[in-house]
Amino acid sequence: MSEVKNIPILRFSEFQGNWNKKNLSEIGEIVNGITYSPSQVQESGILVLRSSNVQDGRLSFHDNVYISVDKYNPVKLNDILICVRNGSQRLIGKNAIINKEFDNVGFGAFMTIYRSIFNPFLQHWFQSKDFYKNVHKNLGATINSINGSDLKKFKVPFPKNNEQQKIADFLTAVDRRIELLEKKKTLLETYKKGVMKKIFNQEIRFKDDNGNDFPDWEEKRLGEICKLQGGYAFKSNSFKDTGIPIIRISNISNDNNYLNLENLVHYEEISNEENFTVLKGDLLIAMSGATTGKTSISNYDGKCYLNQRVGLFKSKTDKLNYSYLVQFVYSPMFGSQLVRFLVAGAQPNISSKDIESVRIPFPLTIEQQKISQFLSSIDTQLKLIETQIDKSKTWKKGLLQKMFV
Repeated sequence: MSEVKNIPILRFSEFQGNWNKKNLSEIGEIVNGITYSPSQVQESGILVLRSSNVQDGRLSFHDNVYISVDKYNPVKLNDILICVRNGSQRLIGKNAIINKEFDNVGFGAFMTIYRSIFNPFLQHWFQSKDFYKNVHKNLGATINSINGSDLKKFKVPFPKNNEQQKIADFLTAVDRRIELLEKKKTLLETYKKGVMKKIFNQEIRFKDDNGNDFPDWEEKRLGEICKLQGGYAFKSNSFKDTGIPIIRISNISNDNNYLNLENLVHYEEISNEENFTVLKGDLLIAMSGATTGKTSISNYDGKCYLNQRVGLFKSKTDKLNYSYLVQFVYSPMFGSQLVRFLVAGAQPNISSKDIESVRIPFPLTIEQQKISQFLSSIDTQLKLIETQIDKSKTWKKGLLQKMFV
C-alpha cells in the first residue's frame, strides 16, 4: 500500500518531505468555559468572552458581558477562542487568537479555548477551509454544536518547528497588512463623518471659482425638493427566478453604501413600471424591518422594481444636485433627525411623511456640486481601500488552501 503524501501545494523552497498529521489532543488541550446565570451579570467584574466577541477572525469588544464569579478559567496569551455551540450553525467554529495578556477575562460555556505552545502556527490553520470541513463534519444532529471529544480528534497538518515558524511569520504579516488597511479605512470614515458634520453645519464653506463667498444657505424640508416614492405591493408567492429584479428591504445593506444584491427575487414586467423603477445610482431607504432608516445606492446594472416598504428619493426640482442629496442622507445630520421618527416595536418602521419632514440645508446648485465632489472624492479613496482589503483577504484564503494539506 503506497504511503499517503502530506505535502502542501505551496511551500517555502528550503523545506522538503512529508508533513505529519496530529490530533489536536496530541499537541494541546481543551479548556472549558464558565456557565453563569443572568443574576451574575453586572456592570463590571470578570469579562466573559462570547461568540459576539469574535468578529472576522479577531477579538472584538463592542458587546461585552461582565459577571461576578469566584472561580473561572482565565484566558492566556496565544489561546485560541472557539465558538462550539450557538443557535446559528454558521457561527460554529469561528475563532480568534488571544493576542495579548488580559486580566480578569474568561469565556462562556458556549465557547472553548484550545491551548498549545504551537498556537502561533495553528491559529492560521484554525482559519482555514480544512478546519471548517472538520467542524461541519462533526456538528451535532439536533443542536448546533461540536463537543470537546470530537474537537480533540481533529487532525492538523504539522510540519517541523522551523517550517511552522516561517509559515506563521509570513501569514501573520499578511494579517497585519489587512489590519492596517482596515484601520486606515476606519480613520478615513471617521474623518469623513467629522468633515460632513462641519460642512452641513456650515462651519466649512466652499468658494466660487473667483474665490468669492457663495450666498447664505436656505433650509428646506426634504419633501419640498424631492418625493419619497413608495414601492409596489408585489405578492411574494408570485416571485420568479428570472425577470426584473425586485428591491426589498432585505436588500438594503446594514453596513455598506450599496445594495446587497444576494438573494434577489424577480418579477415579470408591470404596466405602470415608470412609478416603481429603480435605476443604477438611485438612493433608497428601508422603511420597516431590521434595517429601518438604513439607506443604499442602487449598484445594479439595469432596472429594478421597488417593493413596498422601500422608499426611493425622486428629485422634484432642477435646483437639487442628486449627489448632494445622497451625501446629506449619509450624513450625521440626517441620521440624528431620522432617529426621532423611528417607531420601535416588533417591526420597526418609519413613514414617508416623516422622512419628507427632515430639514436639509440647501445652498446654490453650484455649491451643492462642489460639496458632493469633495465628499465623493473621499468615497473614492474608501472604495480603493475596500478593494485592497477584499483582494488581500481573498489572497490569504488562497494561501491557506494551498499551504495546509
